[in-house]
Amino acid sequence: LDEATQKLEGEQAAAQDAAQARRDLESQLEDMAKRLEGEQATAQAIAEAKRELQTQLDEATQKLEGEQATAQAIAEAKRELQTQLDEATQKLEGEQAAAQDAAQARRDLESQLEDMAKRLEGEQATAQAI
Repeated sequence: LDEATQKLEGEQAAAQDAAQARRDLESQLEDMAKRLEGEQATAQAIAEAKRELQTQLDEATQKLEGEQATAQAIAEAKRELQTQLDEATQKLEGEQAAAQDAAQARRDLESQLEDMAKRLEGEQATAQAI
C-alpha cells in the first residue's frame, strides 16, 4: 500500500509538474501571440505611413512638374517678349537714324537754298546795275 501511495504521489507530482509546464507554455504562447499582434500592428502602421508618404511624394512631384512647366512657359514668353523688344528697338534705331538723316538732308537743302537765294540776290543786283 505504501508503495502504491508513493507511486500515486509521484504520479500526482509529475502530473502537477506537467500541468505547470503546460500553463507556462500557454503563458509563453499568449505572450508570443500578443507580441506578434503588436508587431503586425506596427508593420501595418509602417505600411500605411509608407503609403501616405508615397502619396505625398507623388503629389509633390506633380506639383513640381506643374511648376517647372509654368516656369518653362514663363521663360519662353520672356524670350519671345525679349525678341519683340529687340526687334522694336532695332526698328526704332533705324527710324531714328533715318529721321536724323532726313533732318540733316533738310538742313543741307535749307543751306543750299539760302546759298542760292544769296547768289540770286547778288545776280539780280548785278543785273540791275547793268
